[in-house]
Amino acid sequence: MATTGIFNGTSLVLSIDVTGGGGPTLLGASTSCSVNFTLDTFETTNKDSAHRKAYLPAATGFTMDCEAFYTTDEANAPDNIMAAINSRTKVNVEFNEASDTTGDYKYTGEAYITSCSLNAPNEDAATYSISLQGTGALTIAAN
Repeated sequence: MATTGIFNGTSLVLSIDVTGGGGPTLLGASTSCSVNFTLDTFETTNKDSAHRKAYLPAATGFTMDCEAFYTTDEANAPDNIMAAINSRTKVNVEFNEASDTTGDYKYTGEAYITSCSLNAPNEDAATYSISLQGTGALTIAAN
């Protein structure tokens, strides 16, 4: 049965496949993740627009971001993420509820990892963040 009411953000996760050859696996030790839907527009302002800017819709797209604690024992560890960036590997991505509750939505698609930042503060946990640029459609379907 689909989840109702307000979701606890802890239950939503981002999974990727940095090898591009299998199913996405959870980005371990993540502390936050997001998916962003975009719609490009182009300006159509003309002399008949009554001094108001006018626009029409163009291409749609998506981006994803994730923050996580730095680990080396995960399939999606920063060294594997950097390898995917260096080889320009297209990765499979999935944003959904960790428990795969029937009726809840899952967002799946393909993306390129566009950045990976490592942070190592003094006397604090090391972290990393990644950004992904979607390519093609982001499929939205119920579990």
